[in-house]
Amino acid sequence: MRIRVRRRITIEELWKIINEYEYSFGTPDRLRRELLVSQDEKLKGKLDEWINALNALREYEEDGEENFIKEEEVDPAVVRRLLTDNMVKLLKEIENGVASISELARKVRRSVPNVYSDLQFLYRNGFLGFQKRGKHVVPYLLLEEVIIDFR
Repeated sequence: MRIRVRRRITIEELWKIINEYEYSFGTPDRLRRELLVSQDEKLKGKLDEWINALNALREYEEDGEENFIKEEEVDPAVVRRLLTDNMVKLLKEIENGVASISELARKVRRSVPNVYSDLQFLYRNGFLGFQKRGKHVVPYLLLEEVIIDFR
């Protein structure tokens, strides 16, 4: 069984991906030359991710929208926690839109510290981001899809 998630990548993560590949390989052309010699599938995946990140950055600079979607495997324990009743309620309210973490806690009838703990779990796993709006910090979803493959 494989469990994968599809999620949007923040502009900060996009820069991190690009910088790591530039540090490791220099340029996409250098990685292409290395790939021609080795025919390594992992290198091909890295080159594809790098080029997609560069294209997404270009689109972001032109349109101001974060459009980069990444699919990655996740630990079943992470998905088990993600699918608890409390977490699903949080995700639904975030998707509907909230003005602050305290408003989110009121909507799901939980304490702010407990909600904040769950939000930190989601943030650490790349499932949501935070945006500062005035004096409030507002969570927003990055998670697009959870895929469970039983093959």
